[in-house]
Amino acid sequence: MGAFFSFLYGTVAYLLFLATFLYAIGFIGNIFVPKSIDSSPSSPIGQALLFAIGCTGYILIGIWFEERDPVAQFGDRYLRYRRQVGMLVPGRRGP
Repeated sequence: MGAFFSFLYGTVAYLLFLATFLYAIGFIGNIFVPKSIDSSPSSPIGQALLFAIGCTGYILIGIWFEERDPVAQFGDRYLRYRRQVGMLVPGRRGP
């Protein structure tokens, strides 16, 4: 039963992160965002891509810093877990 809830939590978390990221790109680029939320002129696609690249870099750096805490706290146990679970893509095994 624990594996099911772990899978369910992971799936929901990944989907929420993906939806937030895609919405942020759409909001900046004025793509698929209702006009009632963003009534300003649309931004160039280059600005939206720059924002997406910046957010991606920020997230990857944040993941690197956040991963240090559980490794320090749980040691080899967490490293074994990390090898079994994908970091960014669900269902994908680590190295």
